[in-house]
Amino acid sequence: MTDEAREPDGYAEKPGRKRPLDQDLIDAQALELRNKRYTTRQIAKIMGCAPSTAHDRVKRALKSVLVEATDTARQLERDRLDELWQRAEEIATREHYVTAHGKVVLDSEGNPVIDDGPVLAARREQRLLAESYRKLEGLDQPTKVEQNGTLEYKVSGFDPSNLV
Repeated sequence: MTDEAREPDGYAEKPGRKRPLDQDLIDAQALELRNKRYTTRQIAKIMGCAPSTAHDRVKRALKSVLVEATDTARQLERDRLDELWQRAEEIATREHYVTAHGKVVLDSEGNPVIDDGPVLAARREQRLLAESYRKLEGLDQPTKVEQNGTLEYKVSGFDPSNLV
């Protein structure tokens, strides 16, 4: 929650209850104790709260850590995809010449023959990178399947006269 969204009295607004701004620090302290192998009851005693509160504090802190770790991993993947995109762009914008037996092939006028293969390969790679980026960011819409028509069920081996 941003500082702008917090009330001036030091509480963050939550539906149905208020939470102190330093709650994240308190939760982190509970998690630190848990990481030192303290039980929930021991954490509660040290922090002066009920065991259920200590458990909730550890749980909130773990959730926060997981979100941060996921955000960090996602940013690392974005950076990697960006670097690969830049390398593919460098290849795509550079001139490439056809070679044969280690020598550049010349046309009938003595000019080097342009090789479009590396450019096409680089653009294909960029298309795949864009697909990976869309998946990473959740931008792809799920495939929608529509069905038109009717569905008919046929029951066999059943005699309606046996129903009473």
